[in-house]
Amino acid sequence: MVSAETVKRLEKLDGPLLSTKSATIHALEAAFQAAGVEFTNGGEPGVKLRRKVEL
Repeated sequence: MVSAETVKRLEKLDGPLLSTKSATIHALEAAFQAAGVEFTNGGEPGVKLRRKVEL
């Protein structure tokens, strides 16, 4: 879990989050993935929303 204050602090930073604890980065990544965000690492690195699978 990452606090709202931590997110606000990180949003104010310019550039990569090099000084951020790795545990914080992993927690943010896990939260985004749980919300349906997929991190891509292909020819155009970035993020996209995962398609919902209908049953």
